[in-house]
Amino acid sequence: MVPTDAKVTADVKNPSCETNWTECPQLVGRYTTFQFFAYSLDYILTIIELDQKKKWAPRVVCETGSQKSCPLGVVPPLMEGRRISLVGVGIAILTLLENLFG
Repeated sequence: MVPTDAKVTADVKNPSCETNWTECPQLVGRYTTFQFFAYSLDYILTIIELDQKKKWAPRVVCETGSQKSCPLGVVPPLMEGRRISLVGVGIAILTLLENLFG
């Protein structure tokens, strides 16, 4: 999961945050903490806004070449070394299905 605010990700220069944004120490107090249960409820309960789906999104493309930051990533042609995270794609598909079918 990565923050949806590009300014936040650009301001944080901690390399450990690149591998795991949900536990980044520099985001504490500056950005909404990721809560997986609240994220799921945010999609299920459309009446209540928990700010999780606005603030967090599944990581689909990894900018770094590190295997640790993008587990199960594949490097397709014409992506110039960027990886597509199969885990991120799977989470994105599940959230879409959860949103469509409840």
